[in-house]
Parts: sequence; structure tokens; C-alpha cells
Amino acid sequence: MKGAKPKPNEIKRKAGSRHATDTVVVGGRGVPKMPSGLPERAKTIWKQLVADMSESGVLDRADWPLIEVAAVTMCRMREAREVIRREGMIVDGQRGPTTHAAYKIERECMAEVRQLLDHLGIGPVGRSRLGLANQKGKGMEAEIASRVPERGSLKVVQGGRR
Repeated sequence: MKGAKPKPNEIKRKAGSRHATDTVVVGGRGVPKMPSGLPERAKTIWKQLVADMSESGVLDRADWPLIEVAAVTMCRMREAREVIRREGMIVDGQRGPTTHAAYKIERECMAEVRQLLDHLGIGPVGRSRLGLANQKGKGMEAEIASRVPERGSLKVVQGGRR
């Protein structure tokens, strides 16, 4: 996406903007199954991401591809960090001292992980963009129901089932 990222709704509301919109987040339709073939470290990360998303009420079984990419990318980032720790940030290259190639891998993975976590609603910016910043332990259904202007005008349906 080019240009500035949109302001989170919480910031718009505090500024008194009439353009703040509430986002409806589809979640709660089940826990995604961990894909086979993940490295052990990625499995650990997968489990933690699923637990965090489940606790915040945004977990949905359809999120498995994003969770998989986030887990594998975090795994690669940590592997690159270990290589840098072992071999150092600066290594001897053909033309003299140069930055270790693992540093570039680590930086690229960090950028991708930040973006993925935003999409998954993990972290303060991600929660804010999904409208979850002020949930304070409420379930997603209760949070959405509390925002409906007239009781009975809309029905909150868990996971899209009727």
C-alpha cells in the first residue's frame, strides 16, 4: 500500500473526527489447524500466536495462512539473529569488511513480521486498527453488541452461523 497508513479509529475518535468508522472483525469460527511440515521453532511460535489471538477474540480458522507465514518468518528472523550473534555483524568480504548477509535477512523478516502482526490484530497498532484497543477483556460478541445503536436492530451472530 502506498502513502500514509490510515489513522487508527481510536485516534480519530479522540480528535473528534466524524470520519471514524467501526470495523467489524470476523472471528471465533474455530481454531486453525497447524500445518504439517513446520520447523519445531515455528510450531512453538504458531502456538503462541494462536493463543494470543484466541485470547483477544480475533482468531478465526481462515487465518491459518497468515499465521503460518508469521511463524515461519519469525523463525527465520531468529535464526538470522543467531548467525549474527555467532559470527558477528561485520564479516570479511571480497572488498574488505562488510555487513553480514544474515543482517539483511533479519531486517527483512522484521519488517514482514510487523506487517503480518498488524494484519492479525497483534500489538497495539493492530488492535487499534481492528477496533480492539478498548475491549478490556470483553468478548468480541459483547463488544460488537455494545456498539449497536438500537437493541434488536442488528443481531450478533457468532462465526457467521444463523
